[in-house]
Amino acid sequence: MRDIIEKIAKTPSSPFVYLPSKTLIQELLIDSQINNLTVVDDEFALYARVYRGSPRYKFIVVSHLDHPGIVLKNKFQGIPFGSVGYERISSYLHRKKKIQIRIFDPEGKYIGLGFITGLSLRRNSPFVKIDTPYHVPKNSHGLWDIPDYSIENDIIKMQNADNGAVTAVAIQLLRDINTIEDIDLQVIFTYVEEVHQISSTAIAYQGKTPFYPLDESVYVINLEAMESEIDSSDFPIIKKLKLHKPNYEDGFLLKINDGGVIYGNTKINHLESWVQEIASTNGLNFQYTISKGSTDAKSFSFFTNIPNIITLAAPCKWKHNIGQNGEFVQEEVYEIDLNNILMVIKNILISSPPKNNIVSLTKRLNEIKYGDTIETTRKIKKQRIRIMLAAQPRLKSGGYYSKTFLEFIRINLRRATSKFSIID
Repeated sequence: MRDIIEKIAKTPSSPFVYLPSKTLIQELLIDSQINNLTVVDDEFALYARVYRGSPRYKFIVVSHLDHPGIVLKNKFQGIPFGSVGYERISSYLHRKKKIQIRIFDPEGKYIGLGFITGLSLRRNSPFVKIDTPYHVPKNSHGLWDIPDYSIENDIIKMQNADNGAVTAVAIQLLRDINTIEDIDLQVIFTYVEEVHQISSTAIAYQGKTPFYPLDESVYVINLEAMESEIDSSDFPIIKKLKLHKPNYEDGFLLKINDGGVIYGNTKINHLESWVQEIASTNGLNFQYTISKGSTDAKSFSFFTNIPNIITLAAPCKWKHNIGQNGEFVQEEVYEIDLNNILMVIKNILISSPPKNNIVSLTKRLNEIKYGDTIETTRKIKKQRIRIMLAAQPRLKSGGYYSKTFLEFIRINLRRATSKFSIID
């Protein structure tokens, strides 16, 4: 799997400009010679399905391709997307006057070095000033000037471990299932997650993938490399339910919630007990508690009736390349967490859910009425739909800076988009 991880780490993956990542995934899938593989795409994702025999279950594995970065309009300016830490950029510029970045063209070819020399807000959206001697086509990538990839004491360090490390798990999974006779596995590689989970919102909202409807028969396993932490508001819940605080050392996270949301809108989540049984039987270290964050799993919980949804998360230290003191650093994940996540999913594909569901965390959180209010959830869902509709033309054109998008806004969505920014 290291070969996949290194290739992903060397590929720019800024939100909205997904061509390099998409091309790499397609090449990796072709080179892997996976039996009975069908690959299709639309403006939201690349879909890879393996179907053969007489499978009893339909599984969907989800992993996003984008990572916070700067989408460049030209050699003078660009927009940072995702939670890049605007305050730390301002602070760094105040102290150092400039931030060095690496610049890649829309196809992912390295152009050269440049500098961020300023950060400003326009209509509540951040823009950066760029200084570089090179010609920069619109929809180019600006990445922090840090090493792409290294391994130290079984810790994988990447510029885009979120979400490249677990995207590699998804590809390795497809490579490893040629011996399974009865299988229906679909892997969805979403283009934009770092900005309000735009891609998964669209897929879940339309209620289907190119292969089949998203109904109660589907099992969704979302993959993430993310923070392993809680908010201060979660401390009373941790204490009340006698849970462990999530951390970066004790194994992968079996997540059945995002901040404010229980996955699946149900008291019984068969995937939850399924993972517990497999991980415990095989002696795998994993964390089973609540944690914060927002993932693609939330979209499937918001807009479908699928009851069986989980996130398997590799704890990712220095998420979004923000170091302990705000410096620009590689993200870090433990290789063993990636291998254990892969082992869990492979075992799920060849087994059945436990007959007796244990007293689950999903049930316990429902009993204490964990989560956002109905009104708050309704507002979030409406906002997500508006943002997704506004972003769709950008995704169709494969770039943020798009005449198609500007015409779409001018004619159709000026009023709808006047109250929000699609900059996350």
